[in-house]
Amino acid sequence: KRQPRHLNLSWTNINRRQLFWLICRLPQLQTLSLAGCSASTVSALITCNCPQLASLDISWSHGLDDDLIRDLLSPPSDTRPGLMESKSRLRFLIEINVSGLNISDKSIRLITQHLPFITRVDFSSCKLITDL
Repeated sequence: KRQPRHLNLSWTNINRRQLFWLICRLPQLQTLSLAGCSASTVSALITCNCPQLASLDISWSHGLDDDLIRDLLSPPSDTRPGLMESKSRLRFLIEINVSGLNISDKSIRLITQHLPFITRVDFSSCKLITDL
């Protein structure tokens, strides 16, 4: 069964529930662009599993801050027996675009801590980030 590997939903009015429904049905997704979507919409990624996702664009997402970056990148908090996942669901990301977000150096630390394969990060127009 053929499924898209690249999905661009930038600047759309998709909501959290719709994104969750869609992402859960696209396990082969490699590239996802949510630029300009709300932080509430982006938060759908907290509970979705995207094992193939290599590129994520969440730039200019209104309301997205350090706390949501932490929630996106942290390992699942589910402690049910048999669920031993102790790594970020987004750990295979190679590139992430967080330009224009209200994030600080704290998010840089989270990205380097939880995304071991990251090779490209766009922090442009993030005014709270100090000199690296």
